[in-house]
Amino acid sequence: NASKKTDIVKHVEDTIYELKLKPVPLFRKLGQLKDIIMVRHGESFSNVKHLLAGKSGTNVRLTDQGRSQAEAIVKELKVYKNLSKTIFATSPKMRAIETGKIALGLKTNKILKRYENFDEADFGLWTGKSAINPDYLAWKKYPWDSQPPEGETMSAIQIRAVNGLIKVVTDYPETETIVLFSHFFPIRGLALTLGEEDINQ
Repeated sequence: NASKKTDIVKHVEDTIYELKLKPVPLFRKLGQLKDIIMVRHGESFSNVKHLLAGKSGTNVRLTDQGRSQAEAIVKELKVYKNLSKTIFATSPKMRAIETGKIALGLKTNKILKRYENFDEADFGLWTGKSAINPDYLAWKKYPWDSQPPEGETMSAIQIRAVNGLIKVVTDYPETETIVLFSHFFPIRGLALTLGEEDINQ
């Protein structure tokens, strides 16, 4: 409803003012968009090894379990595959692309539109390091209080992900539904921006 949208726009604007950037009038820029389906990539080899791949993990692939997870949502996404005003967007990372390809039952990646905005967080000096180290776990729990050393702030991740939605509907103005294949932190930022509960898990 209108009041909820106003609250969400205010949240986005507050976040952006914090970084001294121009506010994003989010709902004036999303055109005819009605639905956003956000899918985190399936289990990857980095996940199994408890390593932080982040933005640099370009070629990290899905495990057999990750492929099975993607296959498990084929039926749920089938309805969107046949809608003419649906855009399938993805992070440029292989684990997200692979998830999208499997989940949509595709033979090629051609209908998956790649956007850097939906890339995983830049973990800075933590990249390639353990995902179970106390510093990372503390930041993951309250990411707005600090940032990874030489890495990306949660606010910056949130802003670029929101701008990614705006870019999709700018590129494809008739879009009514976006099915997005991405990563934990961009999805977390978008969920909060759109008024959902913090996924924080």
